[in-house]
Amino acid sequence: MPLDLTKIRNQFPALQQHEGVVFFDNPGGTQIARQSLDRVTAYLTQHNANHGGAFATSQQSDAVLDEAHAAMADFYNAASPEEIVLATT
Repeated sequence: MPLDLTKIRNQFPALQQHEGVVFFDNPGGTQIARQSLDRVTAYLTQHNANHGGAFATSQQSDAVLDEAHAAMADFYNAASPEEIVLATT
C-alpha cells in the first residue's frame, strides 16, 4: 500500500505555510503533528500544574501523565507504566 504523502503532510501545520519547501530535520524532527500540538495545548491551558498536589489541577495533571505512561507502556510492550520514564532536558 503506497503512502499518501499529501495526507501525511496535512497533519503537520508547519508544512502548510511553506509550499514547496523541504524540511531536512533529523528523525526526531522539529515539526509537530496537529494531534500532538492539540494535546500539548490542551495540557498547558487546562491541566498544567505542579505534580503530587492536593488541588484539582495537580490531580488532573497527574492523571494526564498516568494516561501517557500507560499508553506508552502499551505501545512499547513494557511490563508496566512504571518502566516508562519521561525525561526533560
